Amino acid sequence: MLRKRSAAAIVVTAFLVPALIVISGCSEATDVAPSAPSRLDDRTDVMEVAIDISPATFVMDSTGTWVTVHAQIPLSDVDPLSVALEGIAPDVVKADNRGDLVVKFARESIVAIVSPPEATLELTGLTTAGDPFAGTDTITVQ
Repeated sequence: MLRKRSAAAIVVTAFLVPALIVISGCSEATDVAPSAPSRLDDRTDVMEVAIDISPATFVMDSTGTWVTVHAQIPLSDVDPLSVALEGIAPDVVKADNRGDLVVKFARESIVAIVSPPEATLELTGLTTAGDPFAGTDTITVQ
């Protein structure tokens, strides 16, 4: 079973914890050099991934259950706990019949972040090697 983890927890785990280990070994009289900027902030290092959000037309008062995102990246290359759509953790992470990443989000969580006439949503995450990836898709909102 997959645990949900916020994007903030991922940043702390991936970037701040190693820095704390280094700093903890310093004496009080030692100056600490500024850390390098986070790779999540440096968009040139982000691997672009094609995504497709379904439904392509999101009806605000629909009774549907899921918003599904298909990403063209093998699930085996993805850290499932790092995946988020606009900061929202998925409810389901699985592979499609080609082995690519498929994530499902509760419809109510998406209603809170979109408004008519359209919305461009970004899926983000980290590979198992720790490299960031991202993809965007625009949906119609009614």
